[in-house]
Amino acid sequence: SDDGRIYSIDNTPKELVECVDQMFGGDALAMAEYFYAVSEKAALREGVHIVGHFDLISKFNDELRLFDDRDPYYFTLARNAIYNILHKKPGMIFEINTGAMYRNGKKNPYPSSQMLSTIFNNGGRVILSSDAHNAHSLDYAFDDALAECKKAGFTCVFRMRKGAIEKLEF
Repeated sequence: SDDGRIYSIDNTPKELVECVDQMFGGDALAMAEYFYAVSEKAALREGVHIVGHFDLISKFNDELRLFDDRDPYYFTLARNAIYNILHKKPGMIFEINTGAMYRNGKKNPYPSSQMLSTIFNNGGRVILSSDAHNAHSLDYAFDDALAECKKAGFTCVFRMRKGAIEKLEF
């Protein structure tokens, strides 16, 4: 923020609302515009091979309803970032994250089904992550995430193993 405060958009719903109010005048779509611009810039940095937490701003949205994640403008922001990333880094891997499902009761992994289809249609790849904070959640909702992958058109996912990226067909 202008006063030097750092907001963690995935820490608590309260902190996310404070971020939207203080930094974006209550306009959650302005926050989304900023978020996707920063996400794109980070993904395009040298040495980045996986886009993690894409669509993280939706983590508390089931509860808060700060924005309509089906709003065409919201999707356009995400779609443009996906397109720009994959245009400049073909085959980039995007993380499908189930951590908010385990810890916060989110109904679906993120990024959304629509975003996954966009990633697939633009030549992107995916990797599953539970963003585990304990052993019980290591593969939480991976069946749901794989179903979303299949629905989007993917026939494989990738994983990290011993420092290398491996392809897993399904």
